[in-house]
Amino acid sequence: GGGTDHDTESCAAGVCVLVSDAGWEACDGNQTANNGCEVNIFSTTNCGGCGVTCGGGTDHATESCAAGVCVLDCDAGWEDCDGNQSANNGCEGNIYSTTNCGGCGITCGGANAASGCPAGVCNLVCDAGWEDCDGNPANGCEVDIYSTTNCGGCGVTCGGGTDNATESCPAGICTLACDPGWEDCDGDQSADNGCEVDITTTNDCGGCGIICDDTDASAACTAGHCVLTCDANYGNCDDDPSNGCEANLLTNDAHCGFCNNACSGGLSCSAGSCS
Repeated sequence: GGGTDHDTESCAAGVCVLVSDAGWEACDGNQTANNGCEVNIFSTTNCGGCGVTCGGGTDHATESCAAGVCVLDCDAGWEDCDGNQSANNGCEGNIYSTTNCGGCGITCGGANAASGCPAGVCNLVCDAGWEDCDGNPANGCEVDIYSTTNCGGCGVTCGGGTDNATESCPAGICTLACDPGWEDCDGDQSADNGCEVDITTTNDCGGCGIICDDTDASAACTAGHCVLTCDANYGNCDDDPSNGCEANLLTNDAHCGFCNNACSGGLSCSAGSCS
């Protein structure tokens, strides 16, 4: 007496047999004509068998039954992160958020940064002076790029030596601050070079290459300034310490007897007097 809807009827060994078509089942036990296998078991209310209801929630999702297997199709930007497909749970994880950026549990953001997750891609904007050097958005911008080991960028090491100097990285620029009385004269900031010149000597008095010449004088460098004590009858009349006491006050017509005392009117300097 089996119906022929969605089935094939036969008699095997004297027993009536109803063979369901693929995707159909006789769920009410009624095999009368035109009833047969009346239930589509590829539906969400009878998925794979009679009365098997898909339990997936519909929040941010579409539910379907593919070949008798319950399937939850998440809406764009959402994911089933907790595995709970009960009613009103569905795809509960927003994968455009910084806690599930592009997928469940993928954190975007951290210390020293502002972050966002547009379209599931982590957008990390580092605070001034910080950089994401390990490529891991979960720990933010972890490196101080105002340090001498990462000065201005990841792995940029200041090469300045520390001899007679202190090294720093203000605003991401390597800076060598010489100790008092020392100067970096050769421009070489390699290790153990640093500020290599003592600028309290008569060869570098107060700066690189500033010479205190002792020609016709005794010379000293005091507090970074050249001090010349001229020999008798000599003067430093051009105020240039690099050529010592250059003026012979006994014979120099422009500096006769003392600096800037010029002989005029046809007179000349002899023994320190204009005559």
